[in-house]
Amino acid sequence: MSDRDHSHELPIRQIQWLPSNYRIEPSGKLTKLSTCSSCQFMTTSEDGTLAIWDLLRRKSDCTYTACCWSNRPGIFLMGTSLGDLEIWDIEKRANKPVLTQTISKKPITLLSLRVLCKQDFKLIGAGDCNSAFRIFEEPAEIKDDILEKGDWFEEYVWREIRRKKIFSSWQKNFLQNDATIITRRQTRMDEEHRLKLEMTRIKLHREHEERLKLEAEEKIRKMSKSKDIIWKLHQQDTMKKVLLEKKKFVPQELEEKRLPLIRLTEERNLKMNKGRNEIALRDKYFDDFVSLEFSDYDLEKKNQNSKQRYNMVEDEKIIDIYLQKFYKIRNETRKIMAEKSISKFARIKAKKVTKKL
Repeated sequence: MSDRDHSHELPIRQIQWLPSNYRIEPSGKLTKLSTCSSCQFMTTSEDGTLAIWDLLRRKSDCTYTACCWSNRPGIFLMGTSLGDLEIWDIEKRANKPVLTQTISKKPITLLSLRVLCKQDFKLIGAGDCNSAFRIFEEPAEIKDDILEKGDWFEEYVWREIRRKKIFSSWQKNFLQNDATIITRRQTRMDEEHRLKLEMTRIKLHREHEERLKLEAEEKIRKMSKSKDIIWKLHQQDTMKKVLLEKKKFVPQELEEKRLPLIRLTEERNLKMNKGRNEIALRDKYFDDFVSLEFSDYDLEKKNQNSKQRYNMVEDEKIIDIYLQKFYKIRNETRKIMAEKSISKFARIKAKKVTKKL
């Protein structure tokens, strides 16, 4: 299975295996009339990528719609969405096709290899979106050249496999010993651990709230009720059971169906609250935008703010002066009232003394 880092980004359009008359054995021997190896197939995708798994990967600007191995080792054909037929020869050029020819105005949908009984007569068929089918004949090749190219392709396959194994070993060692990657990995693990603890805490909190709710409901049920309330509750339970039986509803299924609606309601409420908060800041956003577009407005606003601040300071000073005057008058009034009360009390006492005499 391909991993995420080396897989296609869009849907795979076609998978093409190596012809069944060729196979590279683990011993390095090229064997005819055998099943294909797990490494010897290629895929095309709508993202413009062709890949010979897991030996070759190249990126193109066009979309590949068809692929097919040739009768020769290391050579394959690709069909594009522009109607171009590309011939790739890994031995001569591995980064781009050795030949590109336009055979249709519509995308090529099919490339098929057919090996006839005569070894010197080999055909390749190509179909397109116009329902047209074209047949191409491969040029004859000397048997010794085929064997030589097969040996080269075998060596190429094992060389790429060794290179990938060496690179994977180096990459694994680097990822295990690099300080930056170790720190990043540890940070990610700590963050995952923190999120896990947070989710556990939220879950426990919800369970605790649910338990408290059940306890409160149980306490309410245990409270003494009047006969009228008991009769009404009994009637509600009976109606609920009858309705569920008549409609053939299962309470658990109804609750499961209700949960998505509750989530949607919560999400809608969150969005509405967020929108209200944004609306509450509309004046601030407007002032920021105007100050960005018109710098004079910002200066005027600053001047107005400074004037308002100055006026507030002046008002505070005036208030302090009036308060001081008020406190002074209040103290003098209290002093005069105290003196008057003392003199009045002295006169009353003097009168009482004279009466006794």
